[in-house]
Amino acid sequence: MVSNTRTILIATDFSQPSVIAIDWAAKHLIQNGDRVVILNSVQDIPVVSMDPELAEVGIRRITTDTDATKAVLDEAHVYVKEWANHLRNHVREGISVDVETEVLVGAPGPSVVMRAKELAADMVVVGTHGRTGFSHLIIGSVSQYINNHCKNCPVVLVRTDAEHAASKGKTLPVLPPIPTPLAAPRQL
Repeated sequence: MVSNTRTILIATDFSQPSVIAIDWAAKHLIQNGDRVVILNSVQDIPVVSMDPELAEVGIRRITTDTDATKAVLDEAHVYVKEWANHLRNHVREGISVDVETEVLVGAPGPSVVMRAKELAADMVVVGTHGRTGFSHLIIGSVSQYINNHCKNCPVVLVRTDAEHAASKGKTLPVLPPIPTPLAAPRQL
């Protein structure tokens, strides 16, 4: 017997574009019986330290702050569960959906692509910040990475624009910036 259950992976960085993507999926995409996996990826938090013996020649050591990474992971687990509840409460009436949550450690783009392949996802949904120009060059685009590298299924990029302006007032938790000067930008 063939199953009609689809696996939809929704990647979030807990930003406003992610709220819009979740709401769009709830309203336009999710069907009865779908399995939805909401995924957040947390990067290790780097710490730069100066070894006194190497300081004379300006060599710095970069390590990972495991305590800070764990704190961000713990917070991400709480947030992703709240986002799952939000999704369950916003699907169309009469729709029954199985929602799972996952938080991974790693670069967001590759983590999403890898997890989509492992899940044999039927689709990946991701919000896009719409960065262009210099900010796109410096920060990059996780959604673009996912779109270019996710070869096993379609990728839906949900734009932030006037069509989705109604989602601006949503009250989902937004993960605060990581409090280290060398932390990589959080995008997904």
